Amino acid sequence: GGAETGRRSPRRPTAAVVVVFAWSVAVPGAHLIRPPASNGDAVVYYAEGENAVVHVNYSEIGKRIERVLYLDSQSVAGDSPELITDQKMLAHLPLLLHPAPRRALTVGFGTGGTSFSMLLHEVETHCVEIERAVPAAAKYFYAQNHGVVGLAQGLDPTRRDFRVSLTHAPHLLPP
Repeated sequence: GGAETGRRSPRRPTAAVVVVFAWSVAVPGAHLIRPPASNGDAVVYYAEGENAVVHVNYSEIGKRIERVLYLDSQSVAGDSPELITDQKMLAHLPLLLHPAPRRALTVGFGTGGTSFSMLLHEVETHCVEIERAVPAAAKYFYAQNHGVVGLAQGLDPTRRDFRVSLTHAPHLLPP
């Protein structure tokens, strides 16, 4: 074997090349920012965070303006009517089904719409987010989050009914 004679197996470098090639072919458009789709589109927020590249695209769709939040070029939230409905239902449905909710937890801040909707039920609301650049983009979605986080620093420590906990991705993995 290669280990006994001190020689390396010729398969390892070949395997590495195959993996890199397969990834580049299997992930079409593997870029970290989604370019604007048309002349009316623009990237209005961009941040290279510790865990993800975060950007917000602004689009004019007819007479309506839509913003979409992307993490590593994947759409995760926005202010289209469909996404707003989804955010509200994630908050309202479980809290309306509980007979007397006191606390609520949401995972992922997104636009902040779910967190704000939970606060409408007068419950102590906690949000866990792994990327600081996500709540920092909240100012682009004020109509959904109503300033639930402080806009200057991304978090508002004076709020008693709402808290965002920033957790690093490696801490989420078991040891």
